[in-house]
Amino acid sequence: HHIHVFLKTSRDGKEKIMVAANNDAHSMHNLKIHNFHAVMGGNNIQDISHGHKAEVINDDFEYGLNPGEVKLFYIKY
Repeated sequence: HHIHVFLKTSRDGKEKIMVAANNDAHSMHNLKIHNFHAVMGGNNIQDISHGHKAEVINDDFEYGLNPGEVKLFYIKY
């Protein structure tokens, strides 16, 4: 498995962040998240990653993670 995903909710439950990291330094891997809005608890998800950002974050989300790339998805309720 080349992609690690971590999900963290703030203590007060008002914020959530997902970190998705491609730990393969040589190859791109696809990140696929079904029911992303349910996972994050809403549809106003922001890509706050450094560099290139996902323009659209659909409920069935798919993104090609470059070698070593880390994506940060954030939502505030």
